[in-house]
Amino acid sequence: MTIILPSRSYSNEMSHSLFKWSQTETSDHLELEIFHLSFKNHRRNLIYPFKGAAKSALDYGFQYQMNTGNNQNIKGIENSIVPYIGKKISKKWYAEAAIGYSQLKNKHTNKSHSFSPYRLKGEFNMSQFFSSLELSKTSNFLEMRYPKAISEYLKKNKLQWIALYTPQKFRFKLTERLSSFNDDNNLFYQDFDAKYNLSFDQHWILIGLGTEYYRYKKNESGYWTPRKFLTFGPRVEMTFKFIEHWLYTLAGNINRFRNENRVFGNGLYLNTWLQYRLRNESHLRIGYERVQSRQNSDKWNSSRTYLEFHCFW
Repeated sequence: MTIILPSRSYSNEMSHSLFKWSQTETSDHLELEIFHLSFKNHRRNLIYPFKGAAKSALDYGFQYQMNTGNNQNIKGIENSIVPYIGKKISKKWYAEAAIGYSQLKNKHTNKSHSFSPYRLKGEFNMSQFFSSLELSKTSNFLEMRYPKAISEYLKKNKLQWIALYTPQKFRFKLTERLSSFNDDNNLFYQDFDAKYNLSFDQHWILIGLGTEYYRYKKNESGYWTPRKFLTFGPRVEMTFKFIEHWLYTLAGNINRFRNENRVFGNGLYLNTWLQYRLRNESHLRIGYERVQSRQNSDKWNSSRTYLEFHCFW
């Protein structure tokens, strides 16, 4: 009997297996738990190439994910498996295509729904400029758009463009996203930040300003849908090596925001983690993410604990 297992490519590039787990809870009683397992025959990053990256290569792999979410009144479990194939055409160009199967079981009604998620993506990198374009169809489960994400298995078609420009010690990044939901709603999203690099020795520090904008076509009672939502404020990213083999990273921003025509509020975003071993090695990451906002007497917060293990072989 022959047993076939995922194997390494004939190039010098290493394969990449990834395990992720996370648990998210919000102050309005939304919950989300994620188990993720994926395999890639090549670890791939066009912006910051891994050691030993080939000039061109054929990539393939798969992703399995189980998401469990609820909002007190309704609970759903989503399972998805998505294989993909990619082609690194050169150091400058990369293309990828994926299509899979996703199923949601509504524990309240005991009914199941399914669809085929897909992703088409192209990337371009030249010296100080990087850009990517992605067209995809996914569910809204991970965005916790409850209860509609469960009761109606809310899905979205997404077109996303990312541009990154890094002249000398500056970094400018723009993300624009247009999402069309199957309930006839749509969302335009934009994020822009400008940071200055203050890194030294083995310490990486970026400080700057950023702004974020949401615009929904219409308000919906089944999930958060502001017609206009704008935030702006200072942002920071930093990584320090503080013990042998251990890294500490902190990313965050403090912002002012305005939800439609209401008065301005204050917000905070924080993402911090400990990492054992360097990026080019198999490594373990343990982290915590916090989002909170206050507008007059209205308060909201979200907390996420997560664990990641990246295995290169």
